Amino acid sequence: MVIRSFSMASYRIRSAFFYLLLTLTLSFQACRTGSPVTADHPIGQHSDSSVTGQPYAPSLLSEFRAAWVATVANIDWPSQPGLTTDQQKEELIRILDRAASLHLNAVLFQVRPAGDAFYKSSYEPWSPWLTGEMGKAPEPYYDPLEFAVKEAHKRGLELHAWFNPYRVGHSSHSGIYSDDHISVTHPHLVHQYGDFLWLDPGLPEAREHTLRVILDVVRRYDIDAVHFDDYFYPYPSYAGGADFPDSLSWNKAADPNILISRDEWRRENVNQLIRELYDRIREVKPFVRFGISPFGIWRPGTPWLTTGFDTYRELHADARLWLNSGWVDYFSPQIYYRTDQIAQPFPVILNWWSDENIKQRHLWPGLYTSRLWTEENLWQSSEITGQVYTARAFPGVTGVIHFSMKTFLQNSQQINQILTSGPYALPAVVPATPWLDEPLPAPPLFSVTENEQQWRLRFYHDPDNRIRNRVLQIRRNGNTDSVTIPGSRKELIFDNSHRILPDSFSLFSMNQTGGTSSSVEYYFQKPAPFPKFSDPAILPRSVWSEEPAAGIHAHAARLSGGVEDTLRFEDLSLTIHSLMRSMAFPDRLLKLDLGEVMDGDNYSELVSFSLRRGDVTETVSMQSGTAMNWYGYHISLLKTDFQREIAHFELATTGSLSVSRASQRVPGDHRQRFRIPHLVNRIVYIQTSLPPHTDQGSGFKDRLRSYQEFSQNLNLFTDIPHHFYISPDGDIYEGRNPSIAGDTAGRMNPAGALLIWLPSTLTSDESEAASEAALRLTTNLMQHFDLDHSDLCMSDAAESNCVYACFGEECDKWDRDNLRNWLREQVIAGEL
Repeated sequence: MVIRSFSMASYRIRSAFFYLLLTLTLSFQACRTGSPVTADHPIGQHSDSSVTGQPYAPSLLSEFRAAWVATVANIDWPSQPGLTTDQQKEELIRILDRAASLHLNAVLFQVRPAGDAFYKSSYEPWSPWLTGEMGKAPEPYYDPLEFAVKEAHKRGLELHAWFNPYRVGHSSHSGIYSDDHISVTHPHLVHQYGDFLWLDPGLPEAREHTLRVILDVVRRYDIDAVHFDDYFYPYPSYAGGADFPDSLSWNKAADPNILISRDEWRRENVNQLIRELYDRIREVKPFVRFGISPFGIWRPGTPWLTTGFDTYRELHADARLWLNSGWVDYFSPQIYYRTDQIAQPFPVILNWWSDENIKQRHLWPGLYTSRLWTEENLWQSSEITGQVYTARAFPGVTGVIHFSMKTFLQNSQQINQILTSGPYALPAVVPATPWLDEPLPAPPLFSVTENEQQWRLRFYHDPDNRIRNRVLQIRRNGNTDSVTIPGSRKELIFDNSHRILPDSFSLFSMNQTGGTSSSVEYYFQKPAPFPKFSDPAILPRSVWSEEPAAGIHAHAARLSGGVEDTLRFEDLSLTIHSLMRSMAFPDRLLKLDLGEVMDGDNYSELVSFSLRRGDVTETVSMQSGTAMNWYGYHISLLKTDFQREIAHFELATTGSLSVSRASQRVPGDHRQRFRIPHLVNRIVYIQTSLPPHTDQGSGFKDRLRSYQEFSQNLNLFTDIPHHFYISPDGDIYEGRNPSIAGDTAGRMNPAGALLIWLPSTLTSDESEAASEAALRLTTNLMQHFDLDHSDLCMSDAAESNCVYACFGEECDKWDRDNLRNWLREQVIAGEL
């Protein structure tokens, strides 16, 4: 026999080797965001007529992303006991909205923290952390769990009901226990342990009470799962290390024919509860899952040289047995350690649990995200994102759970922006649980209608088809945007004012366990694109610039608006509430003139606005020159114009962007702006002088080059803003590509418009050549794009509102300036 001795130095060498191996693994996994969900996909069939095509097999990110919502001691909700019903609902809605907007897909809602209830129960009293008094119902009455389940499902979120099986009294509760509390009705089942009250796990009556409480919730509420955390027998520190006072139950259970230690007996008490609960949930509702989140370390020394608390011995929790035996559907060890923590490194602990997952259950480790705001042992946000990416590298690990929602409500260390611009940039569905053998849902029934302003997707209810969510995958130009649609949702409306319909979409249903139906395909009937416009009289852009257009192709929009304006893009609405300037506190406050401050660089420009997508709403304040991801959209606040009271936004679906572009938290320069494709439906004339920065004495070509540079560097445009430029002497210059939407500095949405820049001297006697050129160009464009005179519009960039007005049947009323008169004359004369 060879005996090997190891030292901590050798352990560090092993750890260093492990981290090197992990780094190499992650380099291949960096873009992985979960295992794909696939289904069989026949040719489309639905109630509305459509073009059918070949089967399409979409790939969808599958990853559990959840957060604990702790109610004990009002950690996460409600913020304090005794709030009004409306206040409680508002706070809970805020939590669910925040979870959905971060692309989480589940919340673990604590409904029984200590022998009490955050729901109407026949077995236990109302929680004191809800109303401030144990046993007192909310007034006006509502059922928080019922409300939470309904609102979570409306947002496409799962709700897992979180129970503490044995704790029935908490040290933070200083009030009296109500007459219907188990310590009063069945005091023989309860032990005082320090400042806590604890059910005796060794008493069958106590176990049956816990089972009865939990199964009552399973029967009556549409929950997705039952959840336990790490509390079984109490932590010894609660009573100064004293032994748990269960001598009576131990003596009662003792069998002289069975040799078993007291510690083994205690572990078997817990094992029996876990095993029986798992089986009985199957009997009541086979699709409801059961998950446990035990202490992160099973025993010191497992894995090798790991140190820490021994839950196997102290809490009598044999978590490895539960996982090995398959008594859970998901397992979430609380690996609350840093990646570089020598005695308990996060990846080493997770790797050990992954090896123990012989039944292939879901392995979703718990992360200590709250360390981002704690006063002691503060972590950096990179630790959390690093752990999310690290978890993805291990087989069988398909998600994580964050403790707790408070961190996301506070947005500690900007973690919300960091997650949504990184690992959570794209949505994901909850991984399927195939071992529950839940019947797969039928394909969804739907219809599609469309017009020039929107397209609408309407769903039809099938009472025999149990659907939790539907998943819509919209395809454009080779990119796919995925949308999770709650099963209760009856329709979706997408803005189409930008005139670009999708190429197609696929739609499938998901049941409560994540099983998918076959996919139904829909192909939009889109008009054939116009051929490239050409006119030999137009001077190509190469005669005035060698600089190509910048920017990135994306499904995007550039929208501008003022206070109370609502901007729409796809199914997103953005309503502007205020434009603000926030001053930094000056060092010389008493000596500094206010005008000097406001004219300098000592302030930030902020815009407050609300976002809405489906049932998710959130109000945010954003600084000019920053960007963020929100619920599937990349939102950039390019700049603010306080003189015109306008905020300029750029919006894009994250699915149409590269990972690196979607992760940016600043707009970047003109090379990072989006090139926005559009379909031409009108001509808009822009009559103004070229900006004063251009050299008025230079030639027109030089001025165009200068205008392009100005537009890209100052206004962050991808290119010169207009499609055609007419010089005072009648030359027509090619500007930006007509298939790409132009840019304006005002409120006008230029998508769909061909922008023609006209000189301010257009209608003067000295510019007859420019007038003739404008008429010739307009006539050719109208013929090419099948437009008539009602599609001719005017926008004067010198006007503060920069709105456009069309010339149709009411042409006579436009007689206020020379350009309008000129257009009016051409229409009346039949030239246009």
